[in-house]
Amino acid sequence: MTGDDSDETGGAGRGRGGARGDRGSAAAAWDQVGRFMEGSGEVGQRLVQRNLDLWRTVAESLRAERYTADRLADDAAYAFGTAVANLGDLWTLVTRPPQGERGPGAVPTAFLFFDRRDAHTFALLDPVSIPVAPPVEGQLPQRAEIALSGSSEKGSAALRGVLVAHLDQTGGGYVLETQAEPSTDLLAGVYDGFVYITDPPRPLANLRIVVEGPPPTV
Repeated sequence: MTGDDSDETGGAGRGRGGARGDRGSAAAAWDQVGRFMEGSGEVGQRLVQRNLDLWRTVAESLRAERYTADRLADDAAYAFGTAVANLGDLWTLVTRPPQGERGPGAVPTAFLFFDRRDAHTFALLDPVSIPVAPPVEGQLPQRAEIALSGSSEKGSAALRGVLVAHLDQTGGGYVLETQAEPSTDLLAGVYDGFVYITDPPRPLANLRIVVEGPPPTV
C-alpha cells in the first residue's frame, strides 16, 4: 500500500512538474511572439518614415520650375535606395531573432590583401560591404571604428591611416575601403582587427589583413 501511495504521489508530482514546464514553455513562446510584434511595429515605423522622406523629396522636385533629367535620375536612385532599405528591414525582421535577445551571434570576417605594385606603392583594394541590421532606435553612425594589431604597432597605425568604414548610401550596412592610395608607409606583415560601432555598441566584422613584403632584390 505504501509503495502504491508513493507511486501515486510521485505521479502527481511529476504531473504538476510537467504542467509547470508546459506553462513555462508557453510563456516563453508568447514572449517571442510579443517581441516579434514589437519588432514589426518598429520596422513599420521606419518604413513609413523612409517612404515619407522619399515622397517629400519627389514632391519638391515636381514643384520645381523645371524637372530636369538629372533631378529625375537622382529621385529614381533615391527611390531605389529606399526600396532596398525597406526590403532589408523586412528580411531582417523575418530571419533574425527578436531584438530583445542578447545571445552571441556570428560575426563575418573581411580579408584584405595589399598587393605590392612595386617598391613604392600598393594596389587599391576593392570595397568590402558589411551588412548591418538597423538599430531598434535611432540611426547608425556615419563612420565605424577600426581596431588593428599585428606585426608591429607602426604597421597597424599605417593601416588605420588608409582604411575607412563608412555607412553606405542605403543605410543598410558599411563599406570598408582604402581612403587613399597606400604608399610605402605600409609595413609588410599579417594583421588582425575588428570593425565595430559604439552607438549602439555592436561588432560588425573581424579583419584579417596581409600586407605583401618588398619585391626580392636582384
